[in-house]
Amino acid sequence: MKKIFICMMAVAAMVSCNKNNITPEQAPAPAEKDLITFGVSDLGATKAVSESDVTTLESTGFNVAGIISDQITYFNELASKSGSEYVTAKKYYYPTGKSMDFYACHPVSRTITVNNGVATLAYTQNNSEDLIVAKKENVTAQSGAVAMTFEHILSQLMFTATGTDPHVDYYLKSITVTAPNGGTYRYADNTWERGAGAAVAYYSGNLPVSTSAATSVNEVMTFLPGQVQITVSWECFIDGQLIETYTKSTPAIGQTGAIVLDMGKKNTINLSLPNADALNIAFSVSVTPWGATSQDVTLN
Repeated sequence: MKKIFICMMAVAAMVSCNKNNITPEQAPAPAEKDLITFGVSDLGATKAVSESDVTTLESTGFNVAGIISDQITYFNELASKSGSEYVTAKKYYYPTGKSMDFYACHPVSRTITVNNGVATLAYTQNNSEDLIVAKKENVTAQSGAVAMTFEHILSQLMFTATGTDPHVDYYLKSITVTAPNGGTYRYADNTWERGAGAAVAYYSGNLPVSTSAATSVNEVMTFLPGQVQITVSWECFIDGQLIETYTKSTPAIGQTGAIVLDMGKKNTINLSLPNADALNIAFSVSVTPWGATSQDVTLN
């Protein structure tokens, strides 16, 4: 999946000498080379549902947190489009003699949390969201923009289905995905702490499924990466007569063989719909030869 490249842009203010009392208004502005700036490059559309691209960022901006090397949260706020740049409500300057870590996320409905210099992102499941994050650590004062690379941290999920018996007409009725109802993302090691599982109705309808080629299920959703369970229901017809309705599931989360969704990738599950019970009824024919019999009859 495409990675999105965002160079974060212009925000500034100053840091006082007392690290526990950072107030932009306390001293004259430092040299312009100490200004913390962000710039945004053109973004290609993603393949996830919400289509996070440059237009999305221009209209909503992105959240960004700046943390000083001694674990002080310098700022944590929205960066919005202003001309060709993205700026925060206040301006911030690099602290003298210290490095900084920057953490960002989009969409802006998500909040970056920083505790003792550790950045995390709480997430409640939203099946149509494309959640992207970026980080740049150990940045010292520079005159140019801080280059940030945004990456997808959810898993996109889609399905195809194929019938296995050409004598049977298949109709997909439903797909249910059991997946975490949310979780917490850790910027430091790019991992998720997953929440409890919940069943999500992925598809419901009456989709004809071919036996000669894969049939695409048009719905596309995003989930937390890791294990999920999939439950599928379908019907089998022969000459318009319903033969059987099936409901089958993959192994549950935590069991051997459970399906795993990779982070930041388009995960396509190819369903092969069996028809073990509705066998074609055939007849074999043989004709037994005439038997022979005799009896004696006397005519008077």
